[in-house]
Amino acid sequence: MNMENKEYKYVKFLPWVGEYYKSGDGFQGKKILILGDSHYCETSANRNHICNERWVENGKKCSFDCMDYNCYKMTRSLMDNDYLPYRKGDQENKKEFRSHSCFEKIIYGRKSISTEDSLWFWNNVVFYNYVQHSQSGTSTELEHPEAAPMYKSALIEVIENLVPTPSHIIVWSKRCFDILPNGVKKDKEFIVGEYKTRVREYCINGKSVRAIEMRHPSRAGQAEWHSILKAFLELDD
Repeated sequence: MNMENKEYKYVKFLPWVGEYYKSGDGFQGKKILILGDSHYCETSANRNHICNERWVENGKKCSFDCMDYNCYKMTRSLMDNDYLPYRKGDQENKKEFRSHSCFEKIIYGRKSISTEDSLWFWNNVVFYNYVQHSQSGTSTELEHPEAAPMYKSALIEVIENLVPTPSHIIVWSKRCFDILPNGVKKDKEFIVGEYKTRVREYCINGKSVRAIEMRHPSRAGQAEWHSILKAFLELDD
């Protein structure tokens, strides 16, 4: 069980909750959960000493048995200690920031995003990585496919514990969308002009929660996905 948050039975990588998510109106009135794909521990420098000691015997993969407090807070550390300080000018750019910076441009539909707009967006949403094992490298395949049912349970736990319950989930990859929990009905095609994707609906805490599949932000076309997300979230111009 997670050592920091006893209410979580399945969650390993704790969600990061924006400063104004609970008390504010959300991003243009919407309470949004951004569902990233996964963390990466590609080198020994990224892994804790227990994981490095057992790396070979664990098949050169992440293992829950090796996780420690620093692993649990990876998502929060990424946002609080790395990405947001970078947007404030207090941190150097890193390759792992690309997904977030690309997504900002998509959600706003602009090629350049001010520090103020960046911080406002992120502080009004929740960010959580779906895959609860760190990946050892980039791949389209899950390194622990047997854990997919646990990932589903972890996501439901996150949503159930968020106050308020998010109204929308933006899923950053087809891989994750394909292994999300089942919805209350069959997925719907979501069509905007010549573009189309999938939307899945849940009922959690008595509220409707809609999840949309999007191409990973680092590979997504800005104009295409801005128009799709604008329609999905019913955003203002």
